[in-house]
Amino acid sequence: MTLDYKNPNDWGRSPLTDRALRLQQIKAENPKQWAAMIEEDIEALSMSVNAEGTEFRDTLAHTQLGANAEKLGGWDNAMIIANAIERGDIEAARELIVNYPESRELVERVITVSEKYRQR
Repeated sequence: MTLDYKNPNDWGRSPLTDRALRLQQIKAENPKQWAAMIEEDIEALSMSVNAEGTEFRDTLAHTQLGANAEKLGGWDNAMIIANAIERGDIEAARELIVNYPESRELVERVITVSEKYRQR
């Protein structure tokens, strides 16, 4: 079923559908505002989260360590360790987990598998 912002029965079902309807309405009724919103989204996506490199990338290391971030002291630490693994800087990754001994086995497995695929 397609939502239509002009159909009053489509409004009020959920915040998510209301947001979609509002965006549809902006796109139809105010194309300049829509274009500005899209431009802002594109700009935001093209910028990294911060200088430390804690953004998520779709790699084995990022996926596995992100899913287990609590074992690595939080999201930022998990992404920094994943970046080190993806760069092939294994010593830096191992140094970063010294304070998180319960994560050592996981990180070592990610290092092993990542190295295998990086060599191909």
